Amino acid sequence: MNQGLGNLLMERAPAAQRGVAVAIFSLLTGLGTLIASLIDGALGQVLTGTTLMLGSLAVHGLAVLFVITMIGRIAMVGAFWRVLAGNR
Repeated sequence: MNQGLGNLLMERAPAAQRGVAVAIFSLLTGLGTLIASLIDGALGQVLTGTTLMLGSLAVHGLAVLFVITMIGRIAMVGAFWRVLAGNR
């Protein structure tokens, strides 16, 4: 995923400003990773004793966090589909 975003950035950023664009992109993704890690750590502690029922499937403990993350990633693909598909 990160490689694809980097390639998209290199393609769309003007040649004279690619260095600045990559630096800003790295700063923002680094901050996003830090904030997401802190939130996930707190959620992981809260969800340790949780069970999520998906029909007849029971998801326990930290696996709930992975299911929530999967749903979020699918939502982001839907949100950015036009940007990604328009790149072809």
